[in-house]
Amino acid sequence: MDNDTNMYFDEDISEITQIVSRGFYILDVSFPLEYGRGTVSLTVLPIDEDRVGDYFREVEETLMEKGYIAFLRKPEGYETNYLLLVVPFSPPGERAKMWSFISLIATTATVFFAGYLMAANPSFAQIFGITNPWIVALSFTVSLLGIIGLHELGHLVASRIHGVKADLPIFIPMVPPYGTLGAVIRQRTPPVDRKSLFDLGISGPLVSFLMSIIASLVGLTLSKVYIGEVEGVFIPPPLMFGVLARFLIEVPEVPPGTPVVIMLHPVAFAGWLGMVITAINLFPVGQLDGGHVARAIFDSKKHQLISYAAVLILFFLKYYFFAIVALFLAMARHPGPLNDITSLDRKRKIIGILVPLSIIILCLPAPFF
Repeated sequence: MDNDTNMYFDEDISEITQIVSRGFYILDVSFPLEYGRGTVSLTVLPIDEDRVGDYFREVEETLMEKGYIAFLRKPEGYETNYLLLVVPFSPPGERAKMWSFISLIATTATVFFAGYLMAANPSFAQIFGITNPWIVALSFTVSLLGIIGLHELGHLVASRIHGVKADLPIFIPMVPPYGTLGAVIRQRTPPVDRKSLFDLGISGPLVSFLMSIIASLVGLTLSKVYIGEVEGVFIPPPLMFGVLARFLIEVPEVPPGTPVVIMLHPVAFAGWLGMVITAINLFPVGQLDGGHVARAIFDSKKHQLISYAAVLILFFLKYYFFAIVALFLAMARHPGPLNDITSLDRKRKIIGILVPLSIIILCLPAPFF
């Protein structure tokens, strides 16, 4: 037994084996260097195969209290034995809430500025009869940050339900016309099993999808139809956006060849942005939300192949910027949950395939051909 590796466990190895033996038969104990210094590897069998998830959760929680983190994996070449790795673990400190607040203030400013520039555009102001662009900018800011903020709140609620410690979101400011790249949340402890990983991944997009629809409904009722040429940027409508517009906006009959333009109100633009962000985020790539969902359903190798396939689809659809970002995300393997043995329930598997695919089809704008 290597002295450098054993020194981590001279006092605790007996306690570790006692904790693990509450739910597993221990067949072998070793200190493999390939998993990193200070790792103890236990070859185990669950006392009851049907309750392996419950056993592992109890063992994992107890070991976490002792300063260790446990991983349950299936070693190659073994049909019945499991590998339980125990590693010294110190959760990263809670990120100062001040940084979340600062990022929110900065992003609010950039989003407000983007909304103000839209409202102050002479063509926009003339068509909408805008006299106070500050009010319009405020409505855009509330709508877009509401979509993004509630998306992150969905993640936080799911984290709280499953006992995963997470920091408050960090919002990412960006120059106009969008004003933001969204927000990110750092998890200080990993999800225990596939169920918690799935719920963490799907919760945010479901909320932002619903909020995007609400913003689009409100914004489209405020949008205007303009007959004739107008300066502006054409944005391709997602399928869902187009369906809502068809019911909410009445387009008058005009002579053939006469240009008809729907001028989006900034609230509708916020709904459009929310749909696009949600759709891109649900692609099964790396540690995007869709990547979490895919990793909860599939093993590591299949998830990696699916990630690269999703990158190719993004390139094919000519979303080059997102495809490049997704490629870097795909190159980093998803760590998976602590318990990578217990499979996901059938209901979540169906939801995990149909719901993200449906939202992507409904919310992703037509490719720029």
